[in-house]
Amino acid sequence: MDKKLINKLIFSKAGIFVMLSLLVVVFVCVMEWGTSPNKGKQGIFSDNNSGKEAVKHFKEGERLFKKGDDYMAMEEFLEAEKYCNNIKNELLKGGINWYKGELYYNRLDFTNALNMYNLSKDSYLQCGRKEEVMRLYGKIAEIHLKNKNYEEAILNYGKARAIAMELTEKERSLLKKGKTDSTLFKKYETQSLNYSTSLLSGYFGKESSVDETIKDIKEVYSRYNRGNDNPEDYLFMAYVYSYKGNTSIASKYIDKYVEWRYSPASPKGALSGIEKAGIYSLKSDIAKKENSYKLALEYKEKYFVIIDSIATVERTQSIRDIENAYWQKDLTLKNIQADQKSRYMIAIYTLILLIAILIIVVVVVSYKRRIERKNAEIESYMQSLKMMDEKLSSSEMGKARILQQLDVHKEKERHLKELLEGRFAEVRELVRTYYETGNSRMLQKKVEDLLKLKLSGDNFEVMEEVVNAKNDNIIKRMRDKYPQLKEDNVKLLNLVYAGFSAQEISVILNDTPQNIYVRKSRLKKMVSEMGDCIA
Repeated sequence: MDKKLINKLIFSKAGIFVMLSLLVVVFVCVMEWGTSPNKGKQGIFSDNNSGKEAVKHFKEGERLFKKGDDYMAMEEFLEAEKYCNNIKNELLKGGINWYKGELYYNRLDFTNALNMYNLSKDSYLQCGRKEEVMRLYGKIAEIHLKNKNYEEAILNYGKARAIAMELTEKERSLLKKGKTDSTLFKKYETQSLNYSTSLLSGYFGKESSVDETIKDIKEVYSRYNRGNDNPEDYLFMAYVYSYKGNTSIASKYIDKYVEWRYSPASPKGALSGIEKAGIYSLKSDIAKKENSYKLALEYKEKYFVIIDSIATVERTQSIRDIENAYWQKDLTLKNIQADQKSRYMIAIYTLILLIAILIIVVVVVSYKRRIERKNAEIESYMQSLKMMDEKLSSSEMGKARILQQLDVHKEKERHLKELLEGRFAEVRELVRTYYETGNSRMLQKKVEDLLKLKLSGDNFEVMEEVVNAKNDNIIKRMRDKYPQLKEDNVKLLNLVYAGFSAQEISVILNDTPQNIYVRKSRLKKMVSEMGDCIA
């Protein structure tokens, strides 16, 4: 296909409209591509809804935990934890880690349970929630006691008791002033009692002083519980008496504990699987001490049945496996989002580059088309002048008619000069564009090509005619006076008289501005010898 036809099709109004429409379509597609996958999920994290979402997932996890659906509860707590990373809410973080610790504890994963309890304790300490801190010290001590870390158990039970005593005194003071009821006082007094006996149990495990332990516990009951036993300690008392050899008393305490746990008075509710296993293990030890080996074996078998069922569930899917799988999925999602963002940015930059190239091409082609129109107009007038000259030479017209035609000839010649000067103005504009867009290699190439097209061969001859016509045949006189004058200097002289600057001439003649200034200075001397001058 013809090159001119292609340019005409592309750079017509319809062609430009079509290209711009395509760019708009590409831009819309890029925007949709970069934002559609996981758009909703990402948006949640980027706005102020993180707090609400964290609370929502926490409450759902709490509901599932109470229902006994540990695995789904853990997923909800992990989801709440992820939202909490975007906000500062230590109270909520404390609650999340508390429940995570409970989930690990219920699966006998004491290591991870201890980690969660410590994280929860640190959060509650930051927001001054002493009651929660007290309970956590008790849970931490309980784990250390199970692991036979008696020193740590005693230390943490002591911290829990100290807070319980502080809260009890505070409530006692408010009770005297009538600013509280007896409920909280009783609650903290009970906590103080529990941790006092727990503290003593730690010493029992360390020192194995049965009689002293029983004596200390009874003194605590006398001081804090009006001499009454504490149901929370029944199971521990059974263990103490079993250790001492009083198996009948130990069995009574076991029965009393089980009865209490299934009564409405118990805040803990029914026995868990782990607690049942512990009771069967203790009963097996008591039966063995009573020489009831058959019964001891039965209790031990029941113990192993429960432990095996717990282990089976744990093997099927542990809480830790759920947590690891959750964070792995979250990491995968983040990697996908990062990759999508990268591809989106590349597409945006590509689109911007395409638009820039389109603008440059449109500008350059527009210049070219304007110049082509000027050249066509000049050519038309040149043909008209040629025909006029032929008529004048061959015709035997009357003097008046000849003079009339000469006037027309001069008018057309004047018009021609104006067109040529307009053409040189286009050249100057292109040269200035070349200078101003030094970093655009594409535009430089286009400008250089156009300069070659306009200022080569016949075009310089046309320029010389115009310069001679406007400046009393200065170029012709220079050629006559200095026949040895080089053609490059003649071109330089033409460009100077045509109004081009040194920088512009340096681009056209492919020379440095410094050399142009030197050459111009030499020509200036030569012109002055003829009685003329160069601006």
